[in-house]
Amino acid sequence: MSWFWLLIILGGMALASRSLFAPAQVAGVEPKRALLIVTLVNPGESGGPPAEWAADCLAQDLGVQVTIREQPLIIPKEAFHPTRGQADAVRLVEVVEQLVVPEQAVLGLTEYDLHSPLRRDLPYAMGARKGWAGLVSTYRMEDRRDAENTVTRLRKMLIRYGAELTFDAQRVPDPEDVLYERLQRPEQLDIMKWPS
Repeated sequence: MSWFWLLIILGGMALASRSLFAPAQVAGVEPKRALLIVTLVNPGESGGPPAEWAADCLAQDLGVQVTIREQPLIIPKEAFHPTRGQADAVRLVEVVEQLVVPEQAVLGLTEYDLHSPLRRDLPYAMGARKGWAGLVSTYRMEDRRDAENTVTRLRKMLIRYGAELTFDAQRVPDPEDVLYERLQRPEQLDIMKWPS
């Protein structure tokens, strides 16, 4: 387990007793579908982000039924761009999408830095979504000045994608809402709230 995940787990335990996020339904609505969490790893790896922590966050903060796929998904070699040192977010979402079924959305978690060929104006991507398949990268979440904020950022990203995938929540123009439509940098997460 990497030091980053040790930090997340310890920070998560500290936040559990004083959660910044009230358990909430999205606008008083029940979830439309359950959620499956899966990690994406390189061939030969067995680790990856701790899916249990992410599942606990989503179950607590959104009130959704969350299950974890024990077997990680393998990142295809063609999804990596060696010159960029990043994985193709669009390609990885397509890998995750293969697990989607009508009653269950899927959220993939990866430690790898991402880029999106659909957003050439941005040097990296923190996540991606296609239909009921989503992907969150932990790579850019770290706040080197405040370890607890690293946990908070990641939790907000999980809520953002979890709400979209299970409630069909729409993105909004309010930069203080976790569903803000123009999220481009992890620092923007610092002013976002849930529920807004």
